[in-house]
Amino acid sequence: GLPLSLEGIRICNDKGAIYLVLDRKLRLIPNVSVYQRIFRDEVHKIMTETEFKSYKAHIGHKLPVECELIKDSSSGNVYLLDTIDGDTIVKRVITGPPVMDKYSFDWDKTT
Repeated sequence: GLPLSLEGIRICNDKGAIYLVLDRKLRLIPNVSVYQRIFRDEVHKIMTETEFKSYKAHIGHKLPVECELIKDSSSGNVYLLDTIDGDTIVKRVITGPPVMDKYSFDWDKTT
């Protein structure tokens, strides 16, 4: 996988596709709607195609179009709606504020 130091960073290739480094893999953010539903800003590293080629071996499945942040009102836990294999939807627990910050997830966008 990709270096752990890249975890949480968003990378844009020269074609405009934006990927989130999650689980040391590049996960395509499928559309603007998903991007706006989960992130608090629009900061991402733009790479040339040459730079991006070195990362291509680490492309994982894309984030689902259903991707969002969900807050459990009884426990207070926040989850990222994701897939484990590109098809099966799962709720991934976000372990706390440092993780929310690392990924620039937006507390105000939890549903």
